[in-house]
Amino acid sequence: EPDSWIPHGLDDAPGSEEAPVWITSDPAKRQIEAEFLFLLHGAEREDMASFERVFNLFDGRSEAQVGQARGQWAALRGQADTQMRYFAQDEAGKWEQRA
Repeated sequence: EPDSWIPHGLDDAPGSEEAPVWITSDPAKRQIEAEFLFLLHGAEREDMASFERVFNLFDGRSEAQVGQARGQWAALRGQADTQMRYFAQDEAGKWEQRA
């Protein structure tokens, strides 16, 4: 749909001053002052507390990715000012909170 496109930038390309979304392959970089961080496939950042929300997306069919996500969950659980939630898709594809 034409209305569903979101302007975004990629890695070191110009345009960060206009882009509300920035995609980077280097998790240490922060080209825009984002409030939300989406991590894919086990990526991590030292400064996750500087974001309002962090989303850890992984493939639940991959034992390696599930194991890595569980390790990240265990490391972050119990930290001050951290609220943890786990969502998964049901058989119909609907997202439901499981923890």
